[in-house]
Amino acid sequence: ENGRCITKLENMGFRVGQGLIERFTKDTARFKDELDIMKFICKDFWTTVFKKQIDNLRTNHQGIYVLQDNKFRLLTQLSAGKQYLEHASKANFR
Repeated sequence: ENGRCITKLENMGFRVGQGLIERFTKDTARFKDELDIMKFICKDFWTTVFKKQIDNLRTNHQGIYVLQDNKFRLLTQLSAGKQYLEHASKANFR
């Protein structure tokens, strides 16, 4: 049951993300390479969705990109809230 819920949430996130990117890139020229895609995400997409640019973009030059947002609005309230501390201390990570 838990696995199905996670899969369903992941699929919903994928569809929403795909729809947003299709909408934002419909009037944009075709990207030349992965770096152009990442620049678009960090500057244009992130600014439109979250009203700020990414704080840092790193790569290992082997296809792995790490985007860093130091004040990600969707998680800032969660991380500052005290109501989750009790549950976090009881979490069982495997």
